[in-house]
Amino acid sequence: MLRGEHDFAAFSRREPTMTVRCVHRCEVRREGRLVTIELEANAFLRQQVRRTAGTLVQVGLGKLEPGAFGELLRRAEPATAGPVAPAHGLCLLRVAYPGLDLRPE
Repeated sequence: MLRGEHDFAAFSRREPTMTVRCVHRCEVRREGRLVTIELEANAFLRQQVRRTAGTLVQVGLGKLEPGAFGELLRRAEPATAGPVAPAHGLCLLRVAYPGLDLRPE
C-alpha cells in the first residue's frame, strides 16, 4: 500500500508544505520479538516514518484493519495517522543524492 506516490499528509505533522512523496521500498520483517520496518523514499515529511511505524503496529496488534490504513492514505487528512512511534527506535541508514557519491574514499 505504501509504495508509489501518495499524499502522506495523514502521516505527518500539520504542515503547510507539499505532502506528496514517493516511497520506493517498504519492507516489514519480524525476527522473534523484533520487528523492523525499512522505508526508502524520495523524501520524508516530519514524523512520517514514526507515524507510519505506529500505524503499522496498530494493524499488527489488530487494533486497526489494513483497509483503514489504506483509507488514511486516500483521505490524506493532516496528522490523523498514528500513534507516533518513539524516536529511540528510529535509525537513519543512508542518504543518497542522484549523481553524487558520498561514500568515504
